[in-house]
Amino acid sequence: MALALYGVLQAVDGVALKQAVDAWASAPEVEKSVRFASAEAIRWLEWGVRSYQSFMLGVTFLLFAIVIVWIARTSRAIGVLMGLSGLATWRRAG
Repeated sequence: MALALYGVLQAVDGVALKQAVDAWASAPEVEKSVRFASAEAIRWLEWGVRSYQSFMLGVTFLLFAIVIVWIARTSRAIGVLMGLSGLATWRRAG
């Protein structure tokens, strides 16, 4: 899920936002404010997708950490570090 959301984030940021900014830059002066508002709305969409993607990535790290610590076939330190990374990523999303 986190990887799919990253793909959506790249599509919004790399494709949709670029198209909106290019349309704003090449618009006649009369249309500039409308085009800018459109680009700003896409930017807000990007922020929302980025927040949700960071949240899901943090949850993914936390779930992997729980499995690693619980099963303990690998070093528990790896699970603890992954859990801390998940918490940091999750906290940044909120």
